[in-house]
Formats: sequence, structure tokens, C-alpha cells
Amino acid sequence: MEVIELLVQALNLGITPLIPLRGSISASGDLSPLAYLGGLIEGSPDIFVQVGRECHSNGKTTIEIELMSAANALRRANITPLTLRAKEGLGIMNGTAPSAAAAALTLYDVNNLTVLTQVLTAMSTEALLGSVDNYDEFISQCRPHPGQREVARNIRGFLAGTMLAERTHVHRQGLAQDRYALRTAPQWLGPVTEDLLLANRQITIELNSSTDNPLIDVAGDRFHHGGNFQAASITSAMEKAKTALVMLGRLLVSQCQEIINPSLNKGLAPNLCFDDPSISFTCKGIDVNMSAYFSELAFLSNSVVSHVHVADMNNQSVNSLALIACRYVKEGVDIVTMMCAAHLYVLCQALDLRAMTLDFLATAKVSLRDLYQELWRAGEIPPFDTLWVAITKSWDAHNDSDEIETRCEKVAADSAHCAADQITISESSLPFDRIKLFPRWRAGVASILKKAHGETRHQFLIEKSTPRYLATSTKEIYIWVRQTLHVPLHQGLVDHPGDTGDAKDNKTIGTRLSLIYTAIRGGRLREPLQKATGMAL
Repeated sequence: MEVIELLVQALNLGITPLIPLRGSISASGDLSPLAYLGGLIEGSPDIFVQVGRECHSNGKTTIEIELMSAANALRRANITPLTLRAKEGLGIMNGTAPSAAAAALTLYDVNNLTVLTQVLTAMSTEALLGSVDNYDEFISQCRPHPGQREVARNIRGFLAGTMLAERTHVHRQGLAQDRYALRTAPQWLGPVTEDLLLANRQITIELNSSTDNPLIDVAGDRFHHGGNFQAASITSAMEKAKTALVMLGRLLVSQCQEIINPSLNKGLAPNLCFDDPSISFTCKGIDVNMSAYFSELAFLSNSVVSHVHVADMNNQSVNSLALIACRYVKEGVDIVTMMCAAHLYVLCQALDLRAMTLDFLATAKVSLRDLYQELWRAGEIPPFDTLWVAITKSWDAHNDSDEIETRCEKVAADSAHCAADQITISESSLPFDRIKLFPRWRAGVASILKKAHGETRHQFLIEKSTPRYLATSTKEIYIWVRQTLHVPLHQGLVDHPGDTGDAKDNKTIGTRLSLIYTAIRGGRLREPLQKATGMAL
């Protein structure tokens, strides 16, 4: 009892031993790390501890860490060191506490990243004008894996109230169905949630178990020499966590690269540039980063179990390597968090561009309708809405144009051809007086599009309309990035932090990503994520 009381007292005073990161095979428990705990209890002058204390300054609380020997730490805290008695030394060392603790902490992070990935999938569906039907309950009823049903239900809920993702209809333009990174997200993430549920159960049982040896059955008056110290259950949980992380990472990189690619993103600018895409490459670096992140993540996901070696003169012929597995899961958590931060930055940029495009098209549509009816007001003419569909399709198709003038002219030319086809179809012949109107139509379309784009762009920089297009849940995350973290829309070269004498506080994209990453790792996303999802995290 004295040992437990000393440990509790030391913990309450912020005294924790410094233990080596490596050296444990988690077979007869984590012997090496726990030996340092024994050194703390004995007050060893050659075992070092860290002592944390709260410091309050300017309304902020920080923790200052001081390193000293266990002997000095106990002396300063007026704690009397103990001389370990029979069974106490073995009881301290022979257990899985370090592995179990590390596993619990990392698994908590993996669970949160799994929820965040589902929210990011909802935001990706909005950014790519995807279909809510990807997550329809009927699909999961036909294949009722519990994880798949849960993920589909979550994403469907996160999209409630969106104006960007709609139900599939027969007149949908472009792809009849979304690409796999969106459409199969429930089937991809479902098994991940099921694995993590089992991993949670394994770690929960481990945390509430005795891993000592021998175990004493007081009622039966017997000693039991067993192997509860073998931490294979923790290794099993961590192997599941590593697989989960690589599954999350693969989905994130696929969604992110689809959004950046102008051939796939349904009309957004190449690399999500706000300015001229021929001289600005906003998210190109992030595209490369995501590939690098995932490659390293995939390497870390290799099984630890396959690298077990005999130890302790063949006494420990099988060993779990649980603590090693925990360490690699933690590294994987760091990388997936980087991927989430990068993807979140890309999503906010894409959603802003998408909202601005919708504002622009709404403004241009009114003027183009008036022009259409003015030029062809005599007699019956084909409905403008049919031509408008062709104009919007052409606008999306020419998203790789270098300058806005070029894009407007290309769309105007396409619209003139389409208008001619429509009118020709509606009439048996095309009179000359109608033919001479097409140059006016083409010039008018180019002028209207250019003017509407300039006005919309100017107004959007004053007040962004993005939140009103978003679902209730995704709006919370978008606002957290834009307003809480103050990560703005990247406007291109004007945001480059060169030495120009400009008073504007420009930052590199890398700095913005680091801000999002540290906020996620520091727990600052937990509250908005709870609000967005309705989950206790």
C-alpha cells in the first residue's frame, strides 16, 4: 500500500520518471521502462525524473518542466523513499502498464481522426458537388455491415442542410455517379470503425486487468505462474490501429488530389488558384506533400508482429513488441493529422472558389437571359434554360484557361454554337437576320461573363458567401478554420510573404498548414468537432 500511496503522491505533484523510448519487447511486461519507476520509488540518485509545475502569466497557464534526479525530487517534495520488500519489485516491473497507457492515448487519437475523416468526406462531397445518395440508408440495408451503416449515417447527417451536395437525378450533368473516394467512403471506412471498436475493447480490458506474475489466489490459497504479462492483445489492437490509419490516409489523399486536379474537380481552377493559374500554383505543393505523407504512412503500417525475435536466452521465445507497435501508431497519428490539416486547408480553399463560382453564375444568368430574349424576342425561341446548362458546362470545361478573358471568350464561342443549334432545330431554316445576331450574342456573352466575374470576385473578397452554401456540420469546421484560426482564402501571388514593404501580414501556405496541424494536435478542434458531429470526443 505504501508503494501505491507514494506513486499517487508523486503523480499529483507532477513527478514522473524519464524512461527510454526503446528497449522493451513487452514480453515479461515492459520490464525496462518500469524499472525506472522502481528507481523513482527508491529515490535513486541515478534515475532522472521530470517535475512539472503550473505557471500563470497574463491570464495564461503553462507547464514548466524541470529535470532532476529521483532523489532530489523526492527530497524536495518531502517524500520518503521506500525500500522495496518481497514481491513489490516484481509487482512494479512485471506488467504491461507502459504499453497499455501508450495504446490508450494513441487509440483515442485514431478514433478522433476517424470521425474527422468522415467530416472531411462530407466537405469533399460539397466541394466536388457530389451526391448525397452515396450515403443513402438503402445501400447499407442491402449490405448491412454495422460499420458501413454507421459511417453512411454519419456522413449523411453531416450533409444535412447543404446547398452543394444534392440527390442524384436523371438530368444530372457530367458523371452519373461520383468517383470512389466519395461514393465508397462508407464501405471503405466501415471496416475501420469495426476494427477500432474491437481495439477499444481490447485496451479497455487490458487497463482493467492484472498482468502480474505470479498471481496469488488468496481464496484458493495458491500461486499461479502464468503469462498475463504477454501484451499480444495490445499489439493486436495497435495493428488494427495502424491499418485504420493507412485506410484513412488513402481516402484523404484520393479526395484531396481529386479536388486539386482541374480534370476531375468540376470546374474549379487548377491547383485551386484564385488568380492566374499560369503563374500561380496555390495547392500544387500540397498535392506533392500528400503523396509524401501517405508513402511514409504506408511504410509505418507494416506489421510489427512479423519481426519478433527470441530474447532472454530463449526464455522469452515469443514476445509481443506491444510498445514498439504503440510508438509506430503514434507516428502514424502525427502523419494522418498532417494529412487532415492539409486536406482541410484545400477544402476551405475549394469551397470558397465553389461558392464564388455559384455567386458569379447566378449574377451572369440574369443578364444573359435578358440578352437572349432581347436578341431573339420575335417568334418562339427555345427555352433559355437549355442553353444555360450548356454555358455552365462550358464554363467548367474551360477551367484550365490561363486568363479570365480567354475563358469568357471560349465559353461565349461555345454558347453561340449551341444557340445556333437550338434555333436551327426549332426552325426548319435559319434566316439571315437571325444569323447576323450571333456575333452580337457571342460578344455580349463574353462581356457579361467578364463583368459578372469581376464584380463577384470583388464582392466575395469583401464578404464571403461560402457559409450559406454549407451544411450545418461542415459550416462549423469551415468557420473554425477561417475565423478561429484566421486562415484566409489564398489569393495567389499577392499573398506571397516577400519583402515588399507591404504591411499585410502574409504567411506561406506551409505556415498556415502548420497552424491547422498544431491546433488539431493540441485539441483545439475537439470542441467545434463535437458541435459539428454531436459526438462526445
